[in-house]
Amino acid sequence: RLESGNTLVALQQPIQRVVELDTTGHIVWEARTSGNPPWHAVRLENGNTLVTLAQARKVIEFDPTGKTIVWSTQVSLIHPLAAQRLPSGTTLVADQTGLREIDASGKQIIRHLRLPSLTGLSCY
Repeated sequence: RLESGNTLVALQQPIQRVVELDTTGHIVWEARTSGNPPWHAVRLENGNTLVTLAQARKVIEFDPTGKTIVWSTQVSLIHPLAAQRLPSGTTLVADQTGLREIDASGKQIIRHLRLPSLTGLSCY
């Protein structure tokens, strides 16, 4: 849920998009992901929206209008599942290989954890 009480939802079918629904279920905002199913979406403090695109192997950030992509990862991710903007301005991304920290230019700066080395840990 958003602070407004609205709900942000990543829709994979029939139209790939992220929508914000008001408390009555009406769409009040949307961002289409150009045929790439969104997996996870987070509204940032600046009003932008961070979206993971698992099949496209990247994370993108839409401006508050939902029409313009203002940032994206520049490193190939393996099925990104979730992303979070950190107070430092970098973005923490969880993909099937582990956790990666991505800088403002979209490049990986740190790989925190490699999941294959952890027996029994699931990304889902």
